Amino acid sequence: MGKVIAKRFIFMIPVVLAVTFIIFMLSFISAGDAARVLAEKKYEHPSPEQVEEVRHEEGLDQPVLVQYGKWLDQALHGDFGKSYSTRKPAFEELKRYFPQTFKLAVTSFLLLMIVSVPLGILSAIYENRVLDKVIRILSSLSVSMPSFWIGLMLLYIFGVKLKVISVIGGDAGGIPILAAFAMDISFFGIMTRLIRTNMIQVLKQDYIRASRAKGLSSVNVILRHGLKNILIPVLTRLVSIVIGFFCGSAVIESIFSIQGIGNGNITVYGRKKNWEGGNYEDGIQQKTEKSMIQNLYWKQVFRSPKTKIGLMVVIIFALAAIFAPVLAPHDPLLVDVSIKLKNPSAAYPLGTDQLGRCILSRLLWGSRYSLSYSFTVLLITVCVGVPIGLFAGYVGGKIDSIIMRIIDVFMAMPVFIVALAIAGTVGASGAHLILSLSVVSWAEYARLARALTLQEKNKNYMTALKAGGCGHARIIFRHVLRNILPSVIALATMEIGSIILSIAGFSFIGLGVQAPTPEWGIMLSDSRSYIQTYPRLMFYPGILIMIIVLAFNYLGEGIQNGTAQK
Repeated sequence: MGKVIAKRFIFMIPVVLAVTFIIFMLSFISAGDAARVLAEKKYEHPSPEQVEEVRHEEGLDQPVLVQYGKWLDQALHGDFGKSYSTRKPAFEELKRYFPQTFKLAVTSFLLLMIVSVPLGILSAIYENRVLDKVIRILSSLSVSMPSFWIGLMLLYIFGVKLKVISVIGGDAGGIPILAAFAMDISFFGIMTRLIRTNMIQVLKQDYIRASRAKGLSSVNVILRHGLKNILIPVLTRLVSIVIGFFCGSAVIESIFSIQGIGNGNITVYGRKKNWEGGNYEDGIQQKTEKSMIQNLYWKQVFRSPKTKIGLMVVIIFALAAIFAPVLAPHDPLLVDVSIKLKNPSAAYPLGTDQLGRCILSRLLWGSRYSLSYSFTVLLITVCVGVPIGLFAGYVGGKIDSIIMRIIDVFMAMPVFIVALAIAGTVGASGAHLILSLSVVSWAEYARLARALTLQEKNKNYMTALKAGGCGHARIIFRHVLRNILPSVIALATMEIGSIILSIAGFSFIGLGVQAPTPEWGIMLSDSRSYIQTYPRLMFYPGILIMIIVLAFNYLGEGIQNGTAQK
């Protein structure tokens, strides 16, 4: 055990170094000409000589590797340099924003445990009964809900209707319960499902039956034996969730006006564009003869009513996206302030927004942008990740180890940092957001493809194929790839919902699709200013996001179940 831990630790060192180097480079690039930025703070109108002087003083004229080496040496001694924007030590800036983010993360963690652990246990105890079905439905709903939309709804309920909190400041001043709930909304379902699945397996073990035969109560059996044996998978998932609390808090911090790390970074480095009246303003089996289709066991896939409903909803949204130019009653970009915030009517079935634009038309066109962007990200990540993972798993050896370390690096990259850096370098847009998500997401498919390939390599038909003189290319593409594709498809279907949420979330905070594009995240962002007077503006896009994500989740679950029947 000790050797394994030591080996993992040794492997971790180059991964950490690679991640820090990439983040350093992204920060370096996103800052633009840092010397000019610093010179403008020192001199009102710096000359080229003064810019070069500052460049030399700050060591920015040295090679990048030298700069990184100096930064790494300083970081190991507790000095993380200075902010290009404020010229204050980076550690001071971290101390300024970290407490609020930490408080939000701790509150979110405690709330997650309080809610998900009991629900997961109850769902396992009452497996396939009414309570279990209700909890599973609630879990599916929670996974499908956009956290930023839930945050806006909470602000509306507790701020506008109940007047318990300030709409502007949220609950940032005290314990951020509402913000933590909004951040936890999708994790509730994930953790509840995880605990339920593992607890069901544990409750079927012989030692559990033996404990009950000895007269132990159900509570003691669960607490003394059940929970103890599900700790490893639960804690493993919790680590990634907690990291997500710190890396993905920007949206929630922005909504509830919490001055944390994420919100601070957006405020300082991000660029958000508001569009009013047309003007932009800067701001913040193993039988290989079977086909892939057969391997999926489609009869099993569509046995569940939820899967059928999910497929129907997906088809409806896809048709709406394809035929948006025909279905939309008006131009989604047409501004007419004379009819702004108009109530629903025959001409405008869902009313108009703050600029007099047809809400229904913008929602229909929004489905086109959300689905097209999501499928583009999915296509890129699958086409990049699967071949790499397939190659690594099939070849094995040192090549496999090297590729896995590269995969580890990209899996450790926070997508928020990548999106922020790209937006700061070349500007925020839908195309750049696709790039940001693809850069990070391909590694997950590579890891899955590698694991599945390793399983296929140990099967008897592989030995028979090699003994029969079958070439490597034929084995890979005719047999291995065919057998791993169903699992890849299942993952991809499940991931589409997450991609849709990510695109909407990044657009919400100004790091994705830009106004006036009728994208659902942008529509939610625009609705923030009208939460007290016209809450319907945030209701429509939030509901559509939840419905399409839930539909993809149901469809993914069906495909996953069909794959499991192999």
